[in-house]
Amino acid sequence: MVSSGLHNHIWSLGIMVSSGLHNRMWNLGIMVSSGLHNRMWSLGIMVNAGLHNRMWNLGIMVSSGLHNRMWSLGIIVSSGLHNRMWNLGIMVSSGLHKRMWNLGIMVSSGLHNHIWSLGIMVSSGLNNRMWSLGIMVSSGLHKRMWSLGIMVSSGLHNHIWSLGIIVSSGLHKRMWRLGIMVSSGLHNRMWSLDIMVSSGLPKRMWNLGIMAISGLPKRMWNLGIMVSSGLHNHISNLGIMVSSGLHNHIWSLGIMVSSVLHNHIWNLGIMVSSGLPKRMWNLNIMVSSGLHKRMWNLGIMVSSGLHKRMWSLGIMVSSGLHNRMWSLGIMVSSGLPKRMWNLGIMVSSGLPKRMWNLGIMVSSGLHNRMWNLGIMVSSGLHNHIWNMGIMVSSGLHNHIWSLGIMVSSGLHNRMWSLGIMVSSGLHNRMWSLGIMVSSGLHNRMWSLDIMVSSGLPKRMWSLGIMVSSGLHNRVWSLGIMVSSGLPKRMWSLGIMVSSGLPKRMWSLGIMVSSGLHNHIWSLCIMVSSGLHNRMWSLGIMVSSGLPKRMWSLRFMVSSGLHNRMWSLGIMINSGLHNRMWSLRIMVSSGLHNRMWSLGINASSGLHNRVWSMYIIESLGLHNDMWSMGIVLTVLGNVYIKLLFLLLRRS
Repeated sequence: MVSSGLHNHIWSLGIMVSSGLHNRMWNLGIMVSSGLHNRMWSLGIMVNAGLHNRMWNLGIMVSSGLHNRMWSLGIIVSSGLHNRMWNLGIMVSSGLHKRMWNLGIMVSSGLHNHIWSLGIMVSSGLNNRMWSLGIMVSSGLHKRMWSLGIMVSSGLHNHIWSLGIIVSSGLHKRMWRLGIMVSSGLHNRMWSLDIMVSSGLPKRMWNLGIMAISGLPKRMWNLGIMVSSGLHNHISNLGIMVSSGLHNHIWSLGIMVSSVLHNHIWNLGIMVSSGLPKRMWNLNIMVSSGLHKRMWNLGIMVSSGLHKRMWSLGIMVSSGLHNRMWSLGIMVSSGLPKRMWNLGIMVSSGLPKRMWNLGIMVSSGLHNRMWNLGIMVSSGLHNHIWNMGIMVSSGLHNHIWSLGIMVSSGLHNRMWSLGIMVSSGLHNRMWSLGIMVSSGLHNRMWSLDIMVSSGLPKRMWSLGIMVSSGLHNRVWSLGIMVSSGLPKRMWSLGIMVSSGLPKRMWSLGIMVSSGLHNHIWSLCIMVSSGLHNRMWSLGIMVSSGLPKRMWSLRFMVSSGLHNRMWSLGIMINSGLHNRMWSLRIMVSSGLHNRMWSLGINASSGLHNRVWSMYIIESLGLHNDMWSMGIVLTVLGNVYIKLLFLLLRRS
């Protein structure tokens, strides 16, 4: 994490790499925040590739300028033999009346564990109304689950109603869950009731959660009880949080007790904050004891008074036959010149898998110097790992140098990683070079990442290349992000290609933002074709100009032997009176898990009329379900006021 100078630029680059024979994982995260109009770009990539458990995760969050627009795109793709999952999340917030649209789709399809999830959150305009609809459907042979969540927030007194229902029913594992959250008006009262009941033959569980906030001195009570009782798996959980009034007193007590024959667990957490000098005490104790897997955890955090002293002590001890681990963490902050010392030691020693970890962070005084040294060493028979990270920040011109080296060498899993990040001085120049190379018999991977930001007009170029080639798991990924100059133009191109014998996938993402009227064009294409798992996905999002028009078209098709699915989503928002039309069609047909879904949502005009119609039909051998829901709201202000009066009278 790098923070430099004049306009509060922040750059953050995180790389996590784990590689073995068939369980590779790459994680790249970049967060950039720059200057005058509070732009922020965030790119996160997590890749886990093996023989049959590939997963790709791409997250982009963009926030730009004048009217606090924000666009967020998240894609999670996991594909294997029978456990496919596609997840697409889009969040859009634009302009003058703080409109926000959020569309999240998660699809997982396999032989008997189909899951469809659709979440839409809409916030529009003048009275800060917000509608949220979340639907999650899972259907299989004996494990049905339906989930419906609705959250409505309207207008003048910030009323919020939230209703969540989760129902899961099968042979011996029935579960019902009802959650209601109500917040009303003048004194910010909030009541929340959450009930979860799961009952079966030997494993009953009851969960009751109540949270209440009332009135002038901002009192809050929270009571959570979770009880699970069965033959040998007793669990009792009691959580109480109380906050009252004038001096911001907070008491929190959490107790979790689980006792079985050989896996005893006790957890006690106490947090107390009282009064004028902002004292805080936190005590956390977790004890697990069994035959060969003992673990003790003690955490103490104390903050007292005038000079903001803070002491934190954390101890975690696990001891067994061959998996000993000791962890000691100390953080001390004292007084006037803002000195801080942080010492973390984690030691794990066993027969073939020794690991030592030492982390030191020191910050002292006048010129905000900071030194950070982290060393992680793991040595065994064939899995040598050395990791050294140094971050130095000194003084007047906010110079920062960061050097990270991670080396892993073994028989067939060699990996070298070198990361250098340099930021210097007056014009906030930053150069970042990251190289990650892994070479072995069948799991070669090359990764090159370059990020350059220079000077006055805030130009930024970012190039990321990740190449993995082997026998059947080739992956090519190219990401380019370019931002130049005064009219806030930004171009982003992401290409991810995976080709092998039965599981080809192509993904193309383009996001373009240019200039004065905040035009945005976004095109996302994802194609996966193989023997029985064909999928085509096309997403287009267009926002143009002064009246804030937005068109969104999404088309997803998956066809195979028994898991056909067609999905069409259209969202249109045009002009002066905040009209919005949304059409969603999802069709899945196969041998025993047919489902048809039609959703229409329309909002038009001056009085925020909303029409919503949703139809779900699922029929098969053991999963017959028909559902039709129609919501019609005309003159939304009058409707909400009537609801509020009825609630107050009740």
